[in-house]
Amino acid sequence: MKTPSPPSPLSVLFTTLLFILPALAQFQFFDQMFNQQQQQQQPQNAGSDSAWYRQQYDAVG
Repeated sequence: MKTPSPPSPLSVLFTTLLFILPALAQFQFFDQMFNQQQQQQQPQNAGSDSAWYRQQYDAVG
């Protein structure tokens, strides 16, 4: 009975890249998406005005 030969290093490399590259591309996409969202966000300097909220609540109800 003949023992199977081990896979060639090249096929192991291609198989590994086949699984790793899509995951890396996906994480890079999410990283760009979230970083872009953070850069577009501007700080809010206005304080909370409870009178405005009360006025809105009373107008609705």
